[in-house]
Amino acid sequence: MNILILPKLLYLFRTIPIIRNNKIFKNWSTELSKFIWQGKKPRVKMLNLTDEKKRGGLGLPDLQLYYEASALGWVKDWATLKDTSMLNLEGFDLRTGWHAYMWYDKKKLEKNFGNHFIRAALIKVWDKYKRNFYTRTPRWISPLEACHRRETPRRNWLIYNDIISKREGKWTLKSQEEMKKIDQEISWFQYFQIKEYFNQDNRIGFEENETTWDRIMKSDKKIISKLYNKLLEWSTSTEGEIMCSSCLEGYTGMEKCTFFSRNRV
Repeated sequence: MNILILPKLLYLFRTIPIIRNNKIFKNWSTELSKFIWQGKKPRVKMLNLTDEKKRGGLGLPDLQLYYEASALGWVKDWATLKDTSMLNLEGFDLRTGWHAYMWYDKKKLEKNFGNHFIRAALIKVWDKYKRNFYTRTPRWISPLEACHRRETPRRNWLIYNDIISKREGKWTLKSQEEMKKIDQEISWFQYFQIKEYFNQDNRIGFEENETTWDRIMKSDKKIISKLYNKLLEWSTSTEGEIMCSSCLEGYTGMEKCTFFSRNRV
């Protein structure tokens, strides 16, 4: 399956990430289970089959997690703000910046965001996992980008990592003069907007340590694989570590037992 089917599905997931109903994944999981067990009653949970081999699983691809990893690969462009041509195409009818929808739940007020079927599908996946990535405000957020009107585009956006610092255990906002050393176009009104967002975000604090998503934003290689492995880790964490001996216990004489022996850790 990893060689024949998965690459084709990944191509579809990357090019048209528009699945908004999980029913199709449940149907696929049922069909895979029938194929693996040849119509017999499953003896191992699908969750255990899809877990990584190093944790005692069998490495069966979880198609829903691969889809969600592919979707998050698209969302990465919203966060980095680098691919401006793609962002302009995807957000041609939006009123404010991408970070407003990603972190400040602007989509709840602007229903137009969800009317675009690709945006609606992608933001659904991001909302599902963003609190796993961050419990506090990420420092890649640009408050100015979040509140700007699209009629006044900018080439570069100041992010929190550029404009805040920690002194004596407290986060402080740089002065307008300090910001102008980084971006000379910062006006007093824009500084006031940034300050308003800072006061709001400082109540819950800012993320201090580098997270998985921070590393994803810096990387351009194997994005889907890295995201998939992290999502898989989260999805199987409640099951704990699975020992292969317990996985194989009781299957002597079953058809397809060679399948399990080949995948023994």
